[in-house]
Amino acid sequence: MRIAQISAPSIILFGGLNMTTRLDVPTVSQAAYETLHRMILSGQFVPGQWIKEREITEILGISRTPVRDALRMLERERLLVSIPHRGFRIPVPTVKELHDYYELRAELEGMAARLASERATDSDIQTLNNLWESAQSSLLAHDVTTLAERNDEFHRHLAACTDNDELVASLLRLRAGIDLYRNLSWAQKPRPAHTLQQHQHILFCVTNRNALAAQESARVHIMDSLSIALQGLATFQSNSGAK
Repeated sequence: MRIAQISAPSIILFGGLNMTTRLDVPTVSQAAYETLHRMILSGQFVPGQWIKEREITEILGISRTPVRDALRMLERERLLVSIPHRGFRIPVPTVKELHDYYELRAELEGMAARLASERATDSDIQTLNNLWESAQSSLLAHDVTTLAERNDEFHRHLAACTDNDELVASLLRLRAGIDLYRNLSWAQKPRPAHTLQQHQHILFCVTNRNALAAQESARVHIMDSLSIALQGLATFQSNSGAK
């Protein structure tokens, strides 16, 4: 079964969340998968939240088979976990998993910053500066959604400046796992402002072609993110009664 492009947006309501999206991808299963994938990686679901098959089926107006296909695809990507006789939910990370993700990312982001300092063009640096200024404006406007998007774009462009396709791909895969737990760190009130300060320092180092300083600044930035994510996990576990 194929789904044609829908001229009017579909309104997706999951657990009280409102989301407008177009289901214009080739198959019904793929449409459901991409909708849920975007919502998960944008942090619209919190760790531990249940994804109800019946609710998704009713809202999307499709049968249960393509919904199940989409959920299984997300499970294979480790964006969902399946609980026997219960269904699917957003995984709750362990302390070790957070350490594993962030320690590896710290080294790769450090490498990206070092190579960007050596290889970025003036145009690349201007783009990084524009992204930082846009993020600053979003912070002042209390627009956390746009701020998070600019944060991601800053890191993606920094990696692209390296002209190393394998590094870019590795960071992209790693960020997909970390993005699951975005709410654990971004929910901490000092986090957005602190992130912008650290991005500004990374940008300063890259602009001045100080490769080693850029590497260390990026590494420290990611390890600080780990500390804040661990605090967020502890708060989440305390509030939910998790052990």
